[in-house]
Amino acid sequence: MAEWIIFSTGVMSLRYIMSFNLSRYNKDYETQNSNQIDTKACGGVMYKMFIIVLTAISFTALAVPEHQALDFVKNLIRENDVHGKPFFQHGVFTSSHGGAGFQIGYTKFGAETGVKGSIVLAPGRTESSMKYIEAAYDLVQLGYSPIYAIDHRGQGFSDRMLSNPHKGHVEKFDDYVDDFTQFVTHVVFSDIHVDKDNLYLVSNSMGGAITVRYFQQVQEGNPFKAAFHSGPMFEIEFQDGLTEGKARRLGWFLCVTGLVIQGRSCDGYATPSLDGKPGWEDYDASQRSIDPNHPSPQNMTHSVARYKIRDFLWNEVYPFIPLGGPTVRWVWQATKTNQVMRVKKELKKITLPMLIMTGEWDIRADNPRHAWYCRQLKRMGKTCEYIEVPGAYHELLIESDQYRTPVMQKMVEFFDRFRHI
Repeated sequence: MAEWIIFSTGVMSLRYIMSFNLSRYNKDYETQNSNQIDTKACGGVMYKMFIIVLTAISFTALAVPEHQALDFVKNLIRENDVHGKPFFQHGVFTSSHGGAGFQIGYTKFGAETGVKGSIVLAPGRTESSMKYIEAAYDLVQLGYSPIYAIDHRGQGFSDRMLSNPHKGHVEKFDDYVDDFTQFVTHVVFSDIHVDKDNLYLVSNSMGGAITVRYFQQVQEGNPFKAAFHSGPMFEIEFQDGLTEGKARRLGWFLCVTGLVIQGRSCDGYATPSLDGKPGWEDYDASQRSIDPNHPSPQNMTHSVARYKIRDFLWNEVYPFIPLGGPTVRWVWQATKTNQVMRVKKELKKITLPMLIMTGEWDIRADNPRHAWYCRQLKRMGKTCEYIEVPGAYHELLIESDQYRTPVMQKMVEFFDRFRHI
């Protein structure tokens, strides 16, 4: 689709540029109408029953109780030893896409072939592969091994795209997809311990958009048996009247013209600090905090212990991996991709079963879009389940146990349905 922009008075609508915010931070999650989503159609009622049943069952395969999660992760990273063997190994490969010589990092968790299969994990924006070390440990205990988690270009252990390492940037969104394709084909499949007959996909947030585009490109050549998407980025939630289409057109305009308007440029932050108001720019550890008594949706999790795992990773162990806000180009490319992946002819290209789960108070993703996506796929005769998790925030895999444990159980149950025996 050709990019375009309309001028009505010769001046771009700066009102919308000033609102270039990527999430509904002002969402009143305590008073919002609970009927925003049809819970019966989307699985909400089913999930409430599901929680009641499963929370009465001891899911002993999970690593540790929530309050011990931070100490458990610290010890696991420092010792890297499980039954006398290294639990994780870092690796890199050279991307053959989007410019020469970019080093893409990844982490392999586990060593032997799991009794239930193997997993490839696609993290969200800003995230490193090591953020999922606890989830990977749990999944290995549940029978999935090895688990390969990629560090998308420009974040985690991968090369940055710009001189400022804090900027979340990509030239083309398909660069992410091409890297992921190369990762699966040349890294994951080269490991003799990977169960190629029972390979599953786990994604979070931006990783959902990357992997769905991957599925749409490989189509029948898809090697995965099933996919689990946690809060996938199928549409970005904006605020103050800024729509997906307007964000895409504004980003395109700034990038093709090279102009700087109200402090915004193509390679600059999409939400810069203006007029004394803080924006979303370089990572600043002092700006991160969580109220243990009243966690906010902005914390992405109710779990104080798991919230602090990222602080441990970014501030103590790997001080070179922090990432700040996205650039204008990233917003342009992300919104463009989201619109493309929802086109009917692209939806038809998806060939594998999908489970989509979203926290009720997710302020990053657009919950109704997840329900819509599943409805479209089901109308085409494809397998897709959508469940909204009552009360949960964006990061389901690092949420409090009351949300995380049933989510993990549901994911495993879904994968089991499609396991090749």
